[in-house]
Amino acid sequence: MQVQELIEIVLAVLETDELDMKDKEMIKNSIVNGAESLHKNMDLQTMQLEQTLVKPVVNYIMEIQTAGDDLKAAQALYEQNLYNQSVNRSYYSMMHSLKALLESENMLSDWEPNALNVKESHKQLERKLSSLVSNGKIGLDYLDSFRFVKQKRWIADYNIAKIDEIECKDCLKKANNFLSEVKRLTY
Repeated sequence: MQVQELIEIVLAVLETDELDMKDKEMIKNSIVNGAESLHKNMDLQTMQLEQTLVKPVVNYIMEIQTAGDDLKAAQALYEQNLYNQSVNRSYYSMMHSLKALLESENMLSDWEPNALNVKESHKQLERKLSSLVSNGKIGLDYLDSFRFVKQKRWIADYNIAKIDEIECKDCLKKANNFLSEVKRLTY
Protein backbone atom coordinates (compact mmCIF):
# COMPACT_ATOMS: atom_id res chain seq x y z
CA MET A 1 0.00 0.00 0.00
CA GLN A 2 1.29 3.45 -0.89
CA VAL A 3 1.44 6.44 1.47
CA GLN A 4 -1.18 8.38 -0.49
CA GLU A 5 -3.63 5.46 -0.48
CA LEU A 6 -3.29 5.01 3.27
CA ILE A 7 -3.78 8.74 3.86
CA GLU A 8 -6.95 8.69 1.74
CA ILE A 9 -8.35 5.71 3.66
CA VAL A 10 -7.69 7.20 7.10
CA LEU A 11 -9.03 10.62 6.06
CA ALA A 12 -12.18 9.00 4.68
CA VAL A 13 -12.76 7.46 8.11
CA LEU A 14 -11.97 10.67 9.99
CA GLU A 15 -14.09 12.87 7.73
CA THR A 16 -17.22 10.73 7.61
CA ASP A 17 -20.40 12.12 9.16
CA GLU A 18 -21.24 8.64 10.46
CA LEU A 19 -18.79 8.96 13.38
CA ASP A 20 -19.14 11.46 16.18
CA MET A 21 -16.25 13.65 17.33
CA LYS A 22 -15.50 11.40 20.29
CA ASP A 23 -14.99 8.38 18.02
CA LYS A 24 -12.84 10.42 15.61
CA GLU A 25 -10.65 11.61 18.49
CA MET A 26 -10.31 8.03 19.72
CA ILE A 27 -9.14 6.94 16.25
CA LYS A 28 -6.64 9.82 16.00
CA ASN A 29 -5.32 9.05 19.49
CA SER A 30 -4.93 5.37 18.59
CA ILE A 31 -2.97 6.29 15.46
CA VAL A 32 -0.67 8.57 17.46
CA ASN A 33 -0.24 6.00 20.25
CA GLY A 34 0.67 3.32 17.73
CA ALA A 35 3.18 5.62 16.04
CA GLU A 36 4.70 6.55 19.42
CA SER A 37 5.06 2.89 20.37
CA LEU A 38 6.75 2.12 17.06
CA HIS A 39 9.00 5.20 17.36
CA LYS A 40 10.26 4.17 20.80
CA ASN A 41 11.11 0.60 19.80
CA MET A 42 13.30 1.11 16.77
CA ASP A 43 15.42 -1.45 14.98
CA LEU A 44 16.67 -0.99 11.43
CA GLN A 45 13.55 -2.46 9.80
CA THR A 46 11.22 -0.42 12.04
CA MET A 47 13.19 2.75 11.28
CA GLN A 48 12.73 2.19 7.56
CA LEU A 49 9.00 1.54 8.02
CA GLU A 50 8.68 4.72 10.08
CA GLN A 51 10.49 6.88 7.54
CA THR A 52 8.72 5.51 4.47
CA LEU A 53 5.18 4.99 5.74
CA VAL A 54 4.34 5.78 9.35
CA LYS A 55 5.74 9.30 9.67
CA PRO A 56 4.47 10.55 6.28
CA VAL A 57 0.97 9.21 6.98
CA VAL A 58 0.67 10.18 10.66
CA ASN A 59 2.22 13.63 10.22
CA TYR A 60 0.12 14.48 7.18
CA ILE A 61 -3.13 13.35 8.78
CA MET A 62 -2.51 15.09 12.10
CA GLU A 63 -1.34 18.33 10.45
CA ILE A 64 -4.22 18.56 7.97
CA GLN A 65 -6.76 17.70 10.69
CA THR A 66 -5.26 20.30 13.05
CA ALA A 67 -5.33 22.87 10.26
CA GLY A 68 -9.05 22.25 9.78
CA ASP A 69 -9.72 22.38 13.52
CA ASP A 70 -7.79 25.65 13.84
CA LEU A 71 -9.77 27.13 10.95
CA LYS A 72 -13.06 26.14 12.65
CA ALA A 73 -11.83 27.74 15.88
CA ALA A 74 -10.85 30.91 13.98
CA GLN A 75 -14.35 31.11 12.52
CA ALA A 76 -15.98 30.58 15.93
CA LEU A 77 -13.76 33.26 17.49
CA TYR A 78 -14.59 35.65 14.64
CA GLU A 79 -18.31 35.11 15.26
CA GLN A 80 -17.72 36.04 18.92
CA ASN A 81 -15.92 39.26 17.86
CA LEU A 82 -12.63 37.93 19.27
CA TYR A 83 -10.65 39.14 16.28
CA ASN A 84 -7.12 38.96 17.72
CA GLN A 85 -7.69 35.37 18.81
CA SER A 86 -9.27 34.49 15.47
CA VAL A 87 -6.23 35.81 13.60
CA ASN A 88 -4.00 33.68 15.83
CA ARG A 89 -5.95 30.52 14.93
CA SER A 90 -6.03 31.55 11.24
CA TYR A 91 -2.25 31.70 11.22
CA TYR A 92 -1.89 28.35 12.96
CA SER A 93 -4.31 26.81 10.48
CA MET A 94 -2.00 28.01 7.72
CA MET A 95 1.10 26.77 9.55
CA HIS A 96 -0.35 23.28 10.01
CA SER A 97 -1.55 23.26 6.39
CA LEU A 98 1.99 24.15 5.33
CA LYS A 99 3.45 21.36 7.46
CA ALA A 100 1.05 18.89 5.78
CA LEU A 101 2.15 20.15 2.37
CA LEU A 102 5.83 19.91 3.33
CA GLU A 103 5.29 16.37 4.61
CA SER A 104 3.69 15.39 1.31
CA GLU A 105 6.77 16.77 -0.47
CA ASN A 106 9.20 14.97 1.89
CA MET A 107 10.49 18.34 3.07
CA LEU A 108 9.59 18.09 6.75
CA SER A 109 12.29 17.08 9.22
CA ASP A 110 12.37 13.69 10.89
CA TRP A 111 10.78 13.14 14.27
CA GLU A 112 12.95 13.90 17.27
CA PRO A 113 14.30 10.90 19.21
CA ASN A 114 11.67 9.64 21.68
CA ALA A 115 9.04 12.18 20.53
CA LEU A 116 6.68 12.52 17.59
CA ASN A 117 7.77 16.12 17.12
CA VAL A 118 9.22 17.84 14.08
CA LYS A 119 11.46 20.69 15.16
CA GLU A 120 10.99 23.41 12.56
CA SER A 121 10.84 27.10 13.37
CA HIS A 122 8.25 29.41 11.84
CA LYS A 123 11.08 30.99 9.85
CA GLN A 124 12.25 27.59 8.54
CA LEU A 125 8.70 26.73 7.50
CA GLU A 126 8.36 30.04 5.66
CA ARG A 127 11.68 29.44 3.86
CA LYS A 128 10.47 26.03 2.76
CA LEU A 129 7.22 27.56 1.50
CA SER A 130 9.31 30.05 -0.47
CA SER A 131 11.22 27.12 -1.96
CA LEU A 132 7.94 25.47 -3.01
CA VAL A 133 6.96 28.72 -4.73
CA SER A 134 10.33 28.87 -6.52
CA ASN A 135 9.84 25.28 -7.70
CA GLY A 136 6.35 26.05 -9.02
CA LYS A 137 4.58 23.75 -6.57
CA ILE A 138 2.38 26.51 -5.12
CA GLY A 139 1.61 30.06 -6.24
CA LEU A 140 3.34 33.19 -4.97
CA ASP A 141 0.00 34.53 -3.74
CA TYR A 142 -0.05 31.77 -1.09
CA LEU A 143 3.37 32.82 0.20
CA ASP A 144 2.15 36.42 0.30
CA SER A 145 -0.98 35.32 2.18
CA PHE A 146 1.08 33.30 4.65
CA ARG A 147 3.34 36.28 5.35
CA PHE A 148 0.37 38.64 5.66
CA VAL A 149 -1.44 36.46 8.21
CA LYS A 150 1.81 35.74 10.06
CA GLN A 151 2.37 39.49 10.44
CA LYS A 152 -1.21 40.07 11.60
CA ARG A 153 -0.80 37.23 14.11
CA TRP A 154 2.35 38.89 15.41
CA ILE A 155 0.45 42.16 15.88
CA ALA A 156 -2.52 40.40 17.48
CA ASP A 157 -0.37 38.39 19.89
CA TYR A 158 2.45 40.74 20.83
CA ASN A 159 1.31 44.33 20.37
CA ILE A 160 -1.19 46.41 22.24
CA ALA A 161 -3.39 46.58 19.20
CA LYS A 162 -6.79 45.42 18.16
CA ILE A 163 -7.34 43.65 14.90
CA ASP A 164 -10.53 44.94 13.33
CA GLU A 165 -13.30 42.88 11.77
CA ILE A 166 -12.17 43.53 8.18
CA GLU A 167 -8.57 42.46 8.88
CA CYS A 168 -9.80 39.39 10.72
CA LYS A 169 -12.16 38.39 7.92
CA ASP A 170 -9.32 38.82 5.42
CA CYS A 171 -7.08 36.52 7.49
CA LEU A 172 -9.87 33.94 7.73
CA LYS A 173 -10.34 34.02 3.97
CA LYS A 174 -6.61 33.65 3.34
CA ALA A 175 -6.38 30.73 5.80
CA ASN A 176 -9.38 29.01 4.20
CA ASN A 177 -7.92 29.45 0.70
CA PHE A 178 -4.53 28.20 1.88
CA LEU A 179 -5.99 25.04 3.41
CA SER A 180 -8.12 24.41 0.32
CA GLU A 181 -5.07 24.75 -1.93
CA VAL A 182 -2.99 22.38 0.20
CA LYS A 183 -5.79 19.81 0.08
CA ARG A 184 -6.08 20.26 -3.69
CA LEU A 185 -2.35 19.75 -4.12
CA THR A 186 -2.05 16.79 -1.79
CA TYR A 187 -5.18 14.67 -2.29
